[in-house]
Amino acid sequence: MSSKNITITEDAYERLKALKREDESFSDLVVRL
Repeated sequence: MSSKNITITEDAYERLKALKREDESFSDLVVRL
C-alpha cells in the first residue's frame, strides 16, 4: 500500500482525533468521513 503525506492545522488534527474510533486508523477515519 502506498501512502501520501498531508499537512493539516493543529485544530483540524484535534477535530479528526476526537472523531477517530479507538480501533480505527486516521486513513480509515478519512475514508469513513
